[in-house]
Amino acid sequence: MLAALVVASLGTSVAAVAAPLERLTNRATPASELAAKQANAGVNNVVPLGTTTYSATVTAAPTFNRPTSCTTLSGVGTAVGFHVQQFTVSASGSYTAGMTASTFSDADGFAIIYQNAFTPATPLVNCVALDDDAGPGNFPLVTATLNAGTQYFLVTTTFANGVTGDFTNTLDGPGTVTLVGAGPSANLGIVKTAPGGVVAGGNYTYTLAASNAGPDAATGVVVSDTLPAGVTFVGSTCGATAAGQAVTWNIGNLANGGSSNCTLTVNFAGPCATVSNTATITGAQADSNPGNNSSTATNGGGNLVGDPGFEAGTPNPNWTEASSNFGTPLCDATCGLAGARTGNWWAWFGGSPTGDVGSATQSVTIPAGANTLTFWYQLQGCGTGGAANFVTFSIDGTELFRRDGTSAECGGTTYTQASINIAAFANGAAHTLAFNSTTTGSGNFFIDDVGIASAPVCGAPPAAADLALTQTINATPPVTIGSTFTATLTVTNNGPSAATSFTVVDNLPAQYQFVSSTCGATAVGQVITWTGGAVPFPGSVSCTFTIRAIAVGSGTNTATITTSAPNDPTPGNNSVGVAGPVITPLAVSGSFVSNVPTMGTLGLALMAGLLALFGWMAHRRRNA
Repeated sequence: MLAALVVASLGTSVAAVAAPLERLTNRATPASELAAKQANAGVNNVVPLGTTTYSATVTAAPTFNRPTSCTTLSGVGTAVGFHVQQFTVSASGSYTAGMTASTFSDADGFAIIYQNAFTPATPLVNCVALDDDAGPGNFPLVTATLNAGTQYFLVTTTFANGVTGDFTNTLDGPGTVTLVGAGPSANLGIVKTAPGGVVAGGNYTYTLAASNAGPDAATGVVVSDTLPAGVTFVGSTCGATAAGQAVTWNIGNLANGGSSNCTLTVNFAGPCATVSNTATITGAQADSNPGNNSSTATNGGGNLVGDPGFEAGTPNPNWTEASSNFGTPLCDATCGLAGARTGNWWAWFGGSPTGDVGSATQSVTIPAGANTLTFWYQLQGCGTGGAANFVTFSIDGTELFRRDGTSAECGGTTYTQASINIAAFANGAAHTLAFNSTTTGSGNFFIDDVGIASAPVCGAPPAAADLALTQTINATPPVTIGSTFTATLTVTNNGPSAATSFTVVDNLPAQYQFVSSTCGATAVGQVITWTGGAVPFPGSVSCTFTIRAIAVGSGTNTATITTSAPNDPTPGNNSVGVAGPVITPLAVSGSFVSNVPTMGTLGLALMAGLLALFGWMAHRRRNA
C-alpha cells in the first residue's frame, strides 16, 4: 500500500522508484517514522492550492554539462545554456514543475530540480529530480516530493548544445510556491586562495577572484572578508578598506561574464596555527546560485577525509560501498526516514529484519601530527542478535571502535561523537579507513560526519635583517684647524636573520676631511662609502674614520645604510646624524703663534745672524 501511495504521489513509473521502495520496505523502520511516512504519503494527494507561472530565457552562456539522471552526466548536452529559478514551498508534499511553452529551435527542453544550492561546476550535487519530455507537447515535467522551508532551484535548460530561446514554466502542489528573486538575476561567484601559503611571523597574500556568470549584469557588488584573529590587514591592489578585522572590497558593477581580481596583503603574527579565512560576495540582484557566493582558504586543520558526510550520495566517489541486501549502506530520505546528523546523507548499517553485512571504506593519507579521527554514531536499534549485531571502525584491519547489541547506547535517538587516537598511523602514508557491520536480525547503526583534522602548515617569513646604525664622535676640544679626531659607525643586526651585506654612505660636513678608516672605506670629496659583509644575528660590526679639521665652524655628520641584504623590515633606524666638534682658529700669544715649535740654540744663532745681516744692509743703504 505504501509503495502504491508513493508511486501515485510522485507520478513516475514503478521502475523509476523500485529500488528506493525495496529499500524502504526492507529497512527496519521504527513505527513512528513509518507512521510519519504514511501520513506524508496521504498529504501528497492533496489538491494543489494553485499554480505559479513565470517566463524567462535560456541564453548561450553560461553553460554547464547537464545530467541525464541525478547520478550521470549527459554526453550530448555537454555545454548547454540554462536558466535558474529559486523557489520555496509552504507545505511539504508532491510538486510538479513543467514547461508550457518555448521558442527553442528543437522544441526539446530539459528541467532539473536541485535542493539547497545549484552549482554548474558540479551538476550532480543536490540533484533531486529531472525530466526531458514527459509533459504535454513533449515538454519537460518534473515531479518531486519537496519540503517546506527548504530552498529549491528549478534549472531550465536544453537537450542539445547551442540552443537558446524563451520559455514559460509552471509549478504547483499542495502548498503555495513562492519564487525567490523573480526578475534580474546574477550568478556571482568568489574564489579565495593563499597562493604563497600562510606565513607565521610575517606578511603573506590572499587573492580574490570575483565573477558574474549572469545571465544579467550585477550592480552593487561587494566582497566582504572578515580576517581571523591574529591576522591584520596591510594593504590591497583594489582599494579595499579595513575596519578592524572586516575588510571590504567595493567592486560596484560586474557585467554578465565579467570578472575582477584583488590581492590582499595581510600579516600573521604567529606562531603557526590554523588560519581559515572566508570571503563572501553579494550584489543587488537575486543570485541563482548562492552556493558559490563564499570561498574559504585555509592552511590546514581541515578534514582529510573525502566526503566526510556522505553527501555525494551513491555511487560515492570517495567511499567504497557494500551491503548484502541494499548494495550500499549510504542513505538519504529515500531509505524511509531522515537519519542524517547533518546534510541529507548518512551511512545506515543493518536495516533488514533478515540481517545484513555492510561496509564503507576509504583510503586516506594521514600526515604526521594528524593524531585524532572523529565520527558520529547512533545506535537507533540494536536488534535481537546481541553481540552478533555490531558496527566497527578499523584502520588497515586494526579494530579501533566497536558497538554491538549489548552497548549502552542501544535505542538512542541522538548522535554521539567518537574520538579515536590514530597517532600510530600518522606517518604520511596511505591507510584504509573501514566501517564494517554485521546484523543477524534487525539492527540500525548510523554513522555520519567522519573527520581527520590535518595539522596546520605555515611558511617561514622571508629572510629579513633589521639593521640599525649608530655613531659616536671622539674629539677633545679645542679642535683647531689641522688637528684630527675620529668618528665610529656601528651597524647592529636586530634580526631575525643574518645579514649578508650592507652599504653605509657618510656625508661629511664642509669643515671635515676624510683621512683614513679601519674598514677600507673610500671617499670621493665629502662622501665616504663603507661596503660591509656579513653581520650575524645577534651581532654588530664597526668602522672608525679618522677626520681632519680643515675649516672653522661646525656641522652634522650624517650616515645612512643605503642597501642591505636580505630585506630590512624596519628602515626607520638606518640613518643617524651627530653634531661634530666646533673647529676653532689657531690660538695666538704676543706676536707669535703660540703653537710654533721652540727654536733651540741653533735656531737662535741663525735668527741672530739674520738680524745682523739685515742691520748691515740697512747701514750700507744709508751710506750709499
